[in-house]
Amino acid sequence: MPRALYDLPDFENCRLKNGDYHITEYLGSGGYGKVYKALDATSTPVAIKCLRKPKAHSREEEFLAREFSLHQKVSGHPNIVSIHEIIETDNYIFCVLDLCEGGDLHSAIENRIFYTGNDEVIRFVFVQLLDAVQYCHTHGVYHRDLKPENIMLSKDQMQIQLADFGLSTDQDVCFDGVCGSEYHMSPECIGSEKTFIPYHAAQNDVWALGIILFSLLTGLNPWHSASPSDPAYMKYVSGPTAYFRNSCPTLSDGVIRILGQVLSPNPLSRIGISALRLDITNLDTFFTVRNPLEGFEYVDAALSDKALLSQQRARENRIRKRDSTMEGCKTPPNCNCMTFDSDSGIHIAHDNKPLPHAELAKPYTFSLSVDESGWIFNSVSGDTELPIDPDASPLPLIPVDVGWSEEVEWTIF
Repeated sequence: MPRALYDLPDFENCRLKNGDYHITEYLGSGGYGKVYKALDATSTPVAIKCLRKPKAHSREEEFLAREFSLHQKVSGHPNIVSIHEIIETDNYIFCVLDLCEGGDLHSAIENRIFYTGNDEVIRFVFVQLLDAVQYCHTHGVYHRDLKPENIMLSKDQMQIQLADFGLSTDQDVCFDGVCGSEYHMSPECIGSEKTFIPYHAAQNDVWALGIILFSLLTGLNPWHSASPSDPAYMKYVSGPTAYFRNSCPTLSDGVIRILGQVLSPNPLSRIGISALRLDITNLDTFFTVRNPLEGFEYVDAALSDKALLSQQRARENRIRKRDSTMEGCKTPPNCNCMTFDSDSGIHIAHDNKPLPHAELAKPYTFSLSVDESGWIFNSVSGDTELPIDPDASPLPLIPVDVGWSEEVEWTIF
């Protein structure tokens, strides 16, 4: 991972590439570097992301190269921040990007800037986001960290551009466990933390779109975490329509139906982006009253609790740190015998590579099956039960149909 930000010098008033770029103003910082406003050779404002150059042939260099490669692959779309140029020196990397002078969507929602209660503005902004994510998926790029903080705004707050491809991947089936921000992670992604059960990146992005839509509509998050440990989420699982009607009575029946389709705990039944765009475009209204903020009964005080927010940010940093050692692996440790067919949804293991303390006797298959909350059952079907980890809590193990020779000892990791 990159060194601490204090290890980066102040680049304000510096010039890059023989004066082609003049850095004029510090804008902010993130986990990976500092961001500045600059002027290019034609005096056009741009943003420049400044990073310490990673060691050659390091894992960090590999991750950064992947981020730039995938980001450049989708640059040029009007709703995606474009990379204009990457400048390398002996010690630093400078990434020249579109400048978005309206801040990010998170700040706009938090400050109640005119989105909540405005049908046409919400529709206009959200459709742009759908177009950006659809473009990424069409080009084989899955963002995996969709959240308002990574959606940048124009100065008038009406044009959006998707940013920060640091956790993006070109693998639709992901083996690297939890990835992204907990508020916006799908239940199947959260459930993969302990067991390395794979999840589909495209459906995970769709789930995050649903959380963002809810935030645009209400100014809130619907729950902290899509897991059994969150009472609000479990209340939603027990009755999605009733949950939204009772907690947000000013949301229209039409948008409640759409939210239920986007936030389906079962990824296989989640709506696709094209169908979602059509539904959003054709919806008459998102609200039942003129000023929906007056009708909200659902107020989760914990969402504004600074201590909990700090804990959430710390958790996200730990996830990013863990990802630095795991994301380069296409398969998790001890699971190198598995391959997955993302088209059929069937997970097939047939490469005959040995598991620890056991050999693969013959090919076997298992199909993903989730309970109504989106978490995977801990039951197993077959002639013999597979051993499971008694310390895992909860136990997100897949119910499987397994074929094996009697003399083989089987273990799921």
